[in-house]
Amino acid sequence: MQPETATRVECLLRRFGIGLGLLGAIAILLAMTGASAELQMLGGLAFGWWSYVARMAPRVTVSMTGMATAGVCLGLFTAGLHGFLRWLHRETRGGDSRWKPRWTLSIVGVIVVMFASGIATVGVAHQAGWLLSSTRMLVVNRPNLGGEYSGGDVKNNLKLIALAVHNYEGANGALPGDGLKEGWTTHSWLTVIMPFGHYGMASVDYGYAWNDARNTALFKSVIPDYLNPRINVLRDPDGYALSHISGNIHIFGRGRSLRFDEIGDLSQTMMAGEVASGFKPWGDPKNLRDPSRPFDGSPQAFGSPSGGGATVLMMDGSVKFVSDRADPKVLRALSGAIDRPGTRRSNQGSPGP
Repeated sequence: MQPETATRVECLLRRFGIGLGLLGAIAILLAMTGASAELQMLGGLAFGWWSYVARMAPRVTVSMTGMATAGVCLGLFTAGLHGFLRWLHRETRGGDSRWKPRWTLSIVGVIVVMFASGIATVGVAHQAGWLLSSTRMLVVNRPNLGGEYSGGDVKNNLKLIALAVHNYEGANGALPGDGLKEGWTTHSWLTVIMPFGHYGMASVDYGYAWNDARNTALFKSVIPDYLNPRINVLRDPDGYALSHISGNIHIFGRGRSLRFDEIGDLSQTMMAGEVASGFKPWGDPKNLRDPSRPFDGSPQAFGSPSGGGATVLMMDGSVKFVSDRADPKVLRALSGAIDRPGTRRSNQGSPGP
């Protein structure tokens, strides 16, 4: 190759490298600044592997025995191939020239790359087939298991739930209780309010239970609005996504839909609250607890993971903290419990610390 030609090739390669680098930088900036989903997808396809490698590399364990075995096998294969090719070259070309070791190494390198590419191609085909045939949601908002995530704290999540419940009541004329006309006694109050909040639930088949095979994939999706950032337990042993927030059984568990005007003082009646143990899936209709119990964080009661009581959501959308030492009479009033058929205890006092 002439020097002038070599210089041109080097210039072309340099320009190609600079252009590729600029495209990569633009894709990264678009992904970081909230560009369209299509551009973010392209950026993820081009550079998403780097974050995966950075995340998985510390978890990789190298087997020295396996590496040694692979090295010995590759060395023997290379030596045998070189001997065979040298013999074949001598028989076909005569003794005029010798087969050079670098030619053998080049062939071995190509074989290794082809072998790795074949494995990668099989993996890509397998994953593509799984994505096309899977009924699971391809995009799910997932919290950061290390702590904070974009869903905010439990107070904000309770307020989002209150907004969805009020929107549901405005559209249906009543709170979740006996549900849709088909009857969602096999679905939770958290499920039916989702279309009135951040999430759509068009794919739920309300004719079947939440844990029926027709609905399983959806109810294994983690919903950040139903979580407490201080709790890292996200799924039960069956893989269903949990809720760190439970509803008031005296509001959502009466077997019929209540209206706001039946409840009384909305600012003194509890709608839902955080729980610290005994978590249930957000799709489970039994995700209800009795606020008249002490807020001690036990599996059947409300409570904060830090102890001392629980952050609770009132029917008017306000958020309060109720102490685990609150008077039982206050808790009874807070719960909105019915003393006898057709009668509701009036709320006296306020839930204090």
